[in-house]
Amino acid sequence: MIRGNPGFKPQRSSFSFSSEVRNQVASAIRLDDCCAQAALLALSSTCGGESKFLDGENFLVFSVANPAVARSLFKLVRKIFSDRPRIERQFSPKLRRKRLFRIWLRLDSVDFERLASLETLKKRIRRRSCCRRSFLKGAFLGCGYMVDPERAYHLEFSAPEEMAEWISDLLEKEQIFPGCYQRSGQSNLTLYIKSSEEISRFLGVVGAHRALLQLEDVLMSKELRNNVQRVVNCETANLERTVTTAARQLEEIKFLQEGGILGDLATELVETALLRIEHPYASLQELAALHDPPMSKSAINHRLRRIGEIAKG
Repeated sequence: MIRGNPGFKPQRSSFSFSSEVRNQVASAIRLDDCCAQAALLALSSTCGGESKFLDGENFLVFSVANPAVARSLFKLVRKIFSDRPRIERQFSPKLRRKRLFRIWLRLDSVDFERLASLETLKKRIRRRSCCRRSFLKGAFLGCGYMVDPERAYHLEFSAPEEMAEWISDLLEKEQIFPGCYQRSGQSNLTLYIKSSEEISRFLGVVGAHRALLQLEDVLMSKELRNNVQRVVNCETANLERTVTTAARQLEEIKFLQEGGILGDLATELVETALLRIEHPYASLQELAALHDPPMSKSAINHRLRRIGEIAKG
């Protein structure tokens, strides 16, 4: 499955776009019992958590920096377990925005081994597309990242090997085929998608419709620019070809003129040669229209080739 390191390094300028996609995905999470559980299973498996003992009770504590992820965890836990988890907002000098959310979940209310079991997860969501998509939403919230499409087409997940394999399997069921590599010095595997078509499909799957529209707008803009550039390049090449050919024809006519040979040529050849001298940069089509009566482009081309053959001896 591992296809090599593409050498991509996320840059800070894309974090705002990735956060906006994360907000859209968080808003699209369904709170139906089965889908909510799938999303929470993904979030709990990718965000991780630490056990804490406080006031005689056991807690599982999640620490997340993104408010959309914090809101999703809070809503899903409350929906599934009818429990109101405690949420704290802290400040951390290690984070760029210095904001950290901690969600405290009482372990008394849930058998967390069951919640975090990938085997149980696979059995529950493999058969249902709605649960599969909910899980992918939770996985993106927990460990996903997307580059602004104005810069590059790149979407990735960074997760432990078993979870990365599972995410990859679910993506393939949605006709999305990620690559995989491991960054130096890290234990997680990174799944990456660089196909704009597959990124579009993923955004549709997870309900990030505004981001999908933005991506399609970028794709259309780039396609338009590429088409314009191709036309310009084609016109430039045609113009260069016309100028080069006309310059060669003028040299041939000048050679015949200086040698006193031009006046001895057939009348029609002399007529075409003089028109070429008067209109040195005219195209063959334009030169043909200047004759009286107008002639075809192929006839003018034949005459100029005949002049060239005479000049070459």
